[in-house]
Amino acid sequence: MGDAASFLSVNGRGVDFRRETLRDAAGAPIALRPQAFAVLRHLASHPGEVVTKQELIDAVWQGVAVSDDSLVQCIHQIRRALGDDDHAVLQTVPRRGYLLEPPPPLRRRGRTAPLAALVLVLILAAAGFALWRPGPPPRDIGIAVLPFRLQTGDPIRAGFAEALTDDIVTELSRSRSLRVLARNSVADGEGAEAIDRLRTLGADYVLEGRLEQGEDRVRVAVRLIDTDSRALAWSGRFEHEADDLFAVRDPLANEIVGTVSGYAGVIWKEWLARAERTRPRNFTAFELLIRAREPFARNDESGIREARALIERALDLDPGLQNGWIFLAATYIEEGFAEWGDRADAWAQFEAATARAAALDPDLGRVLNFQAMIAFRKGDIEAGRAAWERALARYPGDAVLLGAIGAVSPIALGTEAAEDGLALLDRLAEVDPVHPPYYWFQRAYPLYYSGRYAEAAAVLRKLPHRWFEARLMLALALAQAGEPAARAEVAELLRLDPAFSAEAWIANDFYQPGSSSVALFVDGARKAGLPICSADAAAIPPARRLPDCEAERNG
Repeated sequence: MGDAASFLSVNGRGVDFRRETLRDAAGAPIALRPQAFAVLRHLASHPGEVVTKQELIDAVWQGVAVSDDSLVQCIHQIRRALGDDDHAVLQTVPRRGYLLEPPPPLRRRGRTAPLAALVLVLILAAAGFALWRPGPPPRDIGIAVLPFRLQTGDPIRAGFAEALTDDIVTELSRSRSLRVLARNSVADGEGAEAIDRLRTLGADYVLEGRLEQGEDRVRVAVRLIDTDSRALAWSGRFEHEADDLFAVRDPLANEIVGTVSGYAGVIWKEWLARAERTRPRNFTAFELLIRAREPFARNDESGIREARALIERALDLDPGLQNGWIFLAATYIEEGFAEWGDRADAWAQFEAATARAAALDPDLGRVLNFQAMIAFRKGDIEAGRAAWERALARYPGDAVLLGAIGAVSPIALGTEAAEDGLALLDRLAEVDPVHPPYYWFQRAYPLYYSGRYAEAAAVLRKLPHRWFEARLMLALALAQAGEPAARAEVAELLRLDPAFSAEAWIANDFYQPGSSSVALFVDGARKAGLPICSADAAAIPPARRLPDCEAERNG
């Protein structure tokens, strides 16, 4: 009997068997009775296999006499919890039992950009974005990819399996934090002996797969094995139409790598679990960064300050930890946009932390992104644009950069850049199909600045909670769409920051004076009933004051 995978993703829901939790796409918990969870765990340990009713009853109730109806009720509850209304994932096999068929994470059209820097990299994005990824582990994580197997000896299918293996090795090798064993070091083999041999070569994980082809579809079953425990860390199944066998090679490879190494990637989850099990007296700089994740994601004053304290402890232990300086800079971005922060000091500290990160590696994508923000705040559009172009050229498939640049483009470069921003966010959804809820906040900006106000409001309403900036953009989008609900958002904004004005907000952000995006922001603020002109003009540099407000003050 197989070991259950530690994580299962279905229809945007995430099942964490290690913590026995089930959450929706926004991170909210979904109730599931203990017996139903145990049934799901047992089925997940046999993905793609028929499990009889009697086996499930024996495994879950362990000798307690129950009727088939108890099992049927569990199956119904699992389907409701997974959103599996059409029984495509949890299938009934008549007169035999049940089969759990995890779906492929995302269908892709054509080849996507390389999956650069998606694995175990600290995610800290622009303009107060709470998007986060963990930092690199204290040592490189080793992974070995065994040659994918197939059921027949067909030489064409054998060539496809070999090409798919090579593609996966290539895409995983793009990560700075993964050490992928070369193909000539990974001899063909299976079982405990092969896993032990690969562990001695430095592999923390082994990825193995099996290829099946029907008349019109190709299916790949994949397993990730922890070499220390020989336990199954994760398993998944991927499927594509196969009119042209080799045409589906790239989408399959990208789906497999994205699922293993993306936002909810199983390798990252394994490392997070290890860090959370570590005793405080054994903290390392890496583990302190890991533990800063939760308070940082809260997006409030106490959370940001708590995260910053942990990051500063990490940097005291290791001043050369570049991701620590990037994370520290991001806490100051949050404060720079918060109603509670000392914004002028926060931006100065942001520049200082960015400079420390740049001194360690000036060409890292996140460093270039932060340097672009600094340039935009100083009004140097060309320097900002050039930094973004360098970052995307070096890391074309980096989900952090795609999200940050996609969101900020229409702010810094005007409404004419909104469609380009949406295109970058579409790419993000491809390279990281299980993206964090924060993606919806990022997407709201180019939607608003392309005039798609109802869509912008709709994605902002998907956020599990709304902080000040998210509430502000929702108020503007609702007002532009003519929805009365804008009034409630405005009332809450002014309760949180009674001194708010559109002029001061624009001056503090990456907007350029006189741009089309400034005009659309002011238009939305005016329709929402928000104050436009600042009562403290002296606090705003003259070049960043709104001309209409200056005329009003001088008139």
